[in-house]
Amino acid sequence: MKKLLFIINDPLFFISHRLPIALEAKKRGYIVMAAASYNKEAEKILNEKGIAFYPIKLSRSGMNPFKELKTIVELYKLYKRVRPDIIHNVTIKPVLYGGILARITKIPAVVSAIPGLGFAFISEGFFANIRRFLITFIYRFALGHKNLKVIFQNSDDLNMFVKKGLIKKERAELILGSGVDASEFYPSCEPDAKPIVITMASRMLWDKGAGEFIAAAKHLEKKGVDARFLLVGDTDSGNPASVSEKQLKKWHDNKIAEWLGFKKDMRKIFKMSNIVCLPSYREGLPKVLIEAAACGKPIIATDVPGCREIVKHGKNGLLVAAKNYIGLAGAMELLINDEKMRIKMGKEGRAIAEFDFRIEGVVEKTIAIYNRLLSVS
Repeated sequence: MKKLLFIINDPLFFISHRLPIALEAKKRGYIVMAAASYNKEAEKILNEKGIAFYPIKLSRSGMNPFKELKTIVELYKLYKRVRPDIIHNVTIKPVLYGGILARITKIPAVVSAIPGLGFAFISEGFFANIRRFLITFIYRFALGHKNLKVIFQNSDDLNMFVKKGLIKKERAELILGSGVDASEFYPSCEPDAKPIVITMASRMLWDKGAGEFIAAAKHLEKKGVDARFLLVGDTDSGNPASVSEKQLKKWHDNKIAEWLGFKKDMRKIFKMSNIVCLPSYREGLPKVLIEAAACGKPIIATDVPGCREIVKHGKNGLLVAAKNYIGLAGAMELLINDEKMRIKMGKEGRAIAEFDFRIEGVVEKTIAIYNRLLSVS
């Protein structure tokens, strides 16, 4: 039996975004393991699913060299102990550390998933440029395994990596997002309650467009447009772009936007929403927008990589320029005032989600990559 090891920062992210792949691989005879930072709830879920969980000290954005070295040593020892046949790295640090160690320890096959470029590639300034240069340099080595595939969620990221010479084109694979279970996320009637509810659901980060969302809400309030604005998601202390809890509570207390925090039942959130919004600066391919589309909700998003793969302007939603709250407010006002447009876009969104983003397709394509790599290892 072939051993498959997932390396990921956050085990709850693994459960929400990669668990269907892991379970299908297990069903097809793989021994499946996952290594991530410790979480008691995640450990319980994975153990119940028959997936071995190995806790490691892997932070998303920590820069302490001693702690990072300790993480690398932990990973090295884990590779030597469990001897996986194939490793699936997800997000930047696992891709970098996991990829380098896979070469050193001669792991037969590697899959590296780039779900987005992250803060290092979005941020600007002198130190951001230095950080970007260093990460780009490390990527070249980490993605140099002779039996490797790199999965991208949008063509912009894929083309950028190829153009910069980080990978050869034949090693790149495009899989649009993490998929959606269309039987779990399904349409419901528009909420009867007034005013119209506009929801932004994501980690509470400035580069997800939280500031523009709030600015658009204020702009519409000044114009006398009646709407209710919801922020759904946690802060992220490990991310330099995180919105502080103090700021979120201030917006909430001032009745600009209600901050609901993290919510497990996203279908319930979509059911109470008329419009779903994500004014992000750049994405891999946001799962929240796929789920919103599957629930038949019109979407307002920015015309950036990752978002435009889901939102077809004028069909299932509206695309606006990034960092432009006036344009964002205009799109909001248009949909607030046009119920027929909202319903029509919601139906189109459901059709797009069913045709392009079903979880079954994502799982099948990923397992096929495993099998191809292992057939030549």
